[in-house]
This record gives sequence, C-alpha cells and structure tokens, in this order.
Amino acid sequence: MVRQAEKEQKEELLQPPTQTFTEEPEVMTTYSNKRTELFSSEASSSEIRQRRVNTFDPEDTTNIESVLQHHRKTQEELTNDLVRMVERLKLNSETFGNILIRDEKIIDEAQNVIGSNLDRLKREGNRLGKYAARSSKTTWLVWSVVLFVCITWGLMFMLIRITPKG
Repeated sequence: MVRQAEKEQKEELLQPPTQTFTEEPEVMTTYSNKRTELFSSEASSSEIRQRRVNTFDPEDTTNIESVLQHHRKTQEELTNDLVRMVERLKLNSETFGNILIRDEKIIDEAQNVIGSNLDRLKREGNRLGKYAARSSKTTWLVWSVVLFVCITWGLMFMLIRITPKG
C-alpha cells in the first residue's frame, strides 16, 4: 500500500514543468561588469596586483651559467640514477632467468617422478585386479563350502530327530 504523500510527490514529479528557468538580466549585467572590470586596463594599480615582468638581460651571463650548471648537475644525477636502475634491472632479469631455469629443471624432474609413479601404479593396479579375480573365485569357493556345511548340518539335525532311539 502506497502512502498518500508518496502518491502526491510522484504525481508532482511526473507533471511537466510549468515555469522556465532563465537567468535574470541583472545577473548577466553584473557578470559582464565584473568581467570588464577584471580585464580592463583602466583599473588602478592599487586594486589589481601587478606581477613582476621578467626582464631578460643578455649581458647577464652569470645567472644563465648558474642555471645551466644546475641543469647539467640535475641531468647528470638523473643519468647516474638511470644507469643504476638499468644495472639493477639487468641483475633482476638475470636472477629471474636463473630462477626460471631452476624451476624448469624441478618441473622436469617432477614430471619424470610422476611418470614413473604412474607406471608403477598401473602395474600395481593390474596385479591388484588379478588378485581380486583370484580372490573372488576363492570367495565363491568358501561361500559354497559354508553353504554345503550348513545344509549338511541341517540334514543331520533332522535325521537325528526323525530316527527313533533304539
């Protein structure tokens, strides 16, 4: 059972919208005023923060040399790091290759052992099958002898009861 409030809310949501949403012209003019205020060059320097303009002096080579030395030093450190990483990667790949070779040998040995065990199990299964066949013959022989003895005992019991004592 659906509650009445839920029904009303559902109907309200399913009705088409009655009013259209448009931005007010006042808001638009305010945005455009702010935009022109921000991007105009008429604004005073006290209102807008002025950034320093980087002036490049081609004659000032000490600063350029120090920057170049810094970049060369950084590049040399990165190169050394790359060389160390490559050496470590080479060592890791060689170690990984050796581990794979060892694992392959272990897998080959395990396959050989499993193959020999399978052969041995097949031979033992055949021997067990032959033994089971012989034992079933022996079992039937034992049961037939037990049945013969039971029948003989029953006949003797009846013979003793039927014949008069004399």
